[in-house]
Amino acid sequence: MSDNVAAAMGEGAGQAQAPPETYFKSMMEWFERWLRPTYRRSTHGDLREWCDQWWQHAEALSRMDALWRAWEALRLDPGTGLSVWWRDHADHHLAALLDADGPFKACGDGHIDDSPERLRHTTPPPEMFAPDEDQSPSPIADGGRPAVAIVEASPRRSTENTHTVDRGRGLR
Repeated sequence: MSDNVAAAMGEGAGQAQAPPETYFKSMMEWFERWLRPTYRRSTHGDLREWCDQWWQHAEALSRMDALWRAWEALRLDPGTGLSVWWRDHADHHLAALLDADGPFKACGDGHIDDSPERLRHTTPPPEMFAPDEDQSPSPIADGGRPAVAIVEASPRRSTENTHTVDRGRGLR
């Protein structure tokens, strides 16, 4: 029986299938051989910033890796795959990276470490993010975070609106 017929009949179900092989062996190879020659924008002036050591910026590295992985997956769609990649992935991430107020803001004349500043953060009380007793401790499994009440003061009247928020799932 051919592999195609066996797959259609469900034989071999449960066997792990190897993920498709990537066209490029690494994100950096994809960047150097495909994205860089294909995506061209002027970075002179006040509208866009780029750092020639972009790989030194955690946000840029994360976004480029996401772009490469999405490109590898969507290139296999012979119809609209690359169009979807450009619209939903490249346009979004590259605009964020090149934004004049983006991660390369201080790198106009050369790479600057740790620029711009990190988001301010105060560590919340540990019990605020403690797992519920009746749920999985993993925040990925089913949210894994307790619902909390949030009170919003109305700016126009003295009443308050109370919403229950289940972190990761939004308002209820």
